[in-house]
Amino acid sequence: MEPVFVVTGLVGFVFGLLWIVLSVVRGRRDGWVPLPPLVLCGILAWDSLMLFGVTSAWTLTYAFEPFLVAFEVYLFRQFIRYGAKDYPGIPRRLLIASVLAMAVLAVAAFQFVGRALDDSHGVTTGMFLQAATPAACLSMLYRRGSAAGQSVPAAVCLLIALASLGTGAAVAPPDDRYQALHVFLAVTQVLLQACYLWALTVYGRAEREGRPYRPTAVSPAVTSPRVPSEASEASGKSKASKTSKTSKTSETPVESHS
Repeated sequence: MEPVFVVTGLVGFVFGLLWIVLSVVRGRRDGWVPLPPLVLCGILAWDSLMLFGVTSAWTLTYAFEPFLVAFEVYLFRQFIRYGAKDYPGIPRRLLIASVLAMAVLAVAAFQFVGRALDDSHGVTTGMFLQAATPAACLSMLYRRGSAAGQSVPAAVCLLIALASLGTGAAVAPPDDRYQALHVFLAVTQVLLQACYLWALTVYGRAEREGRPYRPTAVSPAVTSPRVPSEASEASGKSKASKTSKTSKTSETPVESHS
């Protein structure tokens, strides 16, 4: 392997570990799942395959895999505890069973795609996962309508990790058969993560200033702990207006007719 690929892989894995740790901390503090279920299943499946030596890329980073898998299992524990908030219409047991089934399917999908592409090092399949991660996070942020459970420092760490891993895969991959695809995926994943970081910053700033940003497409059933629902605000305003009208009526003098 080229030294560039090894160095960028190490940097990417270090910042990837920081991303997961910061996500765990923020999710526990806010009481919301920090990552969407698709990402949870994907990263756990990928790192489990790496941990058991199914792929041979980034061999020097195997030392990080036990820590990654341990934190990812804890993320699943957070999903079991908080995940129903994002999907109020789905029974909790069905939701958990679906996510566990998705994790098993993710392992099978990585194996199938890796063999179909003859991707013995797992670089191309890993790039697909890396490009899908910020896209899924963007979708969760927009659907939730709040920055609750999500961390800007964690998003910055992920941006650095994706940029580093993408650079190594695009510039000095172990197998150059799919190098053009690697370049495309590397640019795509960095741009998507930059968009997610910008959107997360906008949501967080709006909430700190007391003017929560809620897109019109967000389901009213999904309400973050920081963002009051529009229905409750409307009912509060209607109650206030009724109280005001009642007080004005009571203060109006009654004229007597002789």
